[in-house]
Amino acid sequence: MLQSVGLMRAGGGFSEIEALEARGRFSEAADACLERARQPRDRAGATLRRAALLGGPLGDPHAAVQSLLDLRTGTLSPAADISTGLALVDLYDYRLNDSGSAMAELRRLIDAYPDARHQRRLRRLLADLTQVYEADDANFGREP
Repeated sequence: MLQSVGLMRAGGGFSEIEALEARGRFSEAADACLERARQPRDRAGATLRRAALLGGPLGDPHAAVQSLLDLRTGTLSPAADISTGLALVDLYDYRLNDSGSAMAELRRLIDAYPDARHQRRLRRLLADLTQVYEADDANFGREP
């Protein structure tokens, strides 16, 4: 008989969920992510993946935002908090057309992690959003 020689996957991976996504079974993939998020070590990654499905192919960006906000009620590592914040920025700005909330989330990340290596990118993104927001505000009500 063959015996295990220690070649087992550490952490389990997300290949089963990725296979569901590849087959277009997005609802099942989101359910699998929800189940996977019950494991503390996979909570952040699985919730981020589920939010991407909710906000993208499943067309429910409000539920995606809520799942990320719920994730933040727990303790997150700085990397997981930054990833969650950037996912929120994406949802607010691109899916919900809510630049104000996107800018507020970027400001939160900048203030919470002043020494983060991505600080320059966060500030540039905030400046870009602010510029677009101010331009839209200035053009509001004008005739084309």
